[in-house]
Amino acid sequence: MRVAVLDLGSNSFRLLVTDVTADGGLTTTDRDREMLHLGAVVGEHGFLPQFDIERSVAAAQRLTAVAKSVGATKIFCVATSALREAANGPEVVKQISTATGLAVDVITGTQEAELSYRGAMGSILLAGDERVLIDLGGGSLELAYGTVSNISHTISMKLGVSRIHARIGSPDALTPSHEERVRSIVKDALAKQSLPTPPNQTVAVGGTVRALGDYVLRRQSLWMPRSLNQALLTRFEIEEATSRLAPLTSRERIAELVNPSRALHLPVAGLILSEVLRSLDQQHLILSDWGLREGVVFDRLNVPTPSGRRGTPAISSDHC
Repeated sequence: MRVAVLDLGSNSFRLLVTDVTADGGLTTTDRDREMLHLGAVVGEHGFLPQFDIERSVAAAQRLTAVAKSVGATKIFCVATSALREAANGPEVVKQISTATGLAVDVITGTQEAELSYRGAMGSILLAGDERVLIDLGGGSLELAYGTVSNISHTISMKLGVSRIHARIGSPDALTPSHEERVRSIVKDALAKQSLPTPPNQTVAVGGTVRALGDYVLRRQSLWMPRSLNQALLTRFEIEEATSRLAPLTSRERIAELVNPSRALHLPVAGLILSEVLRSLDQQHLILSDWGLREGVVFDRLNVPTPSGRRGTPAISSDHC
């Protein structure tokens, strides 16, 4: 069966098209995206202005057309932080649903954490039983604790990359005071949470997280793997990359081999991740190519989550 998931996220609208077997195996056939940064807009205004509504509807229409053109027989559509928090979110969702013909499911932060966890656990193999998932998006940060088959605790916080960048004034290059402000926001938010005992392993998902991993690995090697799935990223590497990129402009970061669509927000993502790892008492994280969208496939089709990757990506997932 060929299915598609349209993920109306806070950084981007993303499309996954995948062939699904009865036992949960996925073979990705197509990926696409539209970078919209709605999280920053909602963070600044509290709602989506008409211009951004029109961009959102057009992006959703195009991605839906792509899914249909490649033979998806089912299309699931979920919306996350930006659309669930915008004051006019229900109206925007209604317009998108009317334009695409899709039922748009506005999921909660808890649902987002659970679906991302389920997707990631189907993608990677871990030595330890206890693990935590970090899902860093444009509007929110989710943490999900559990084992390979059970989720024991979830946390959703308004600590998305676009949102935090907007809160510090949306600077291009970051000054030391900007960096300290980001760290303070994250530390204060995490201090209010009751975090469970540190897990054996930490897994991270999200386009900006993978872009950071891509940057670190490119600086280490002239050869890049097709996929970053299962790649290990240490807190030291994250902090070193952040220190190097923070004082640069976006144009200078791109010259440093940063993905152009992530250049503005990558240092903020590094600061957030560093503080989260510190609070979790973790020294490294493992990157997963799969996350929310794959979790939606498993959930909506009621198929078992495979243990470790059983499928292949069409291309490196950070590129879409």
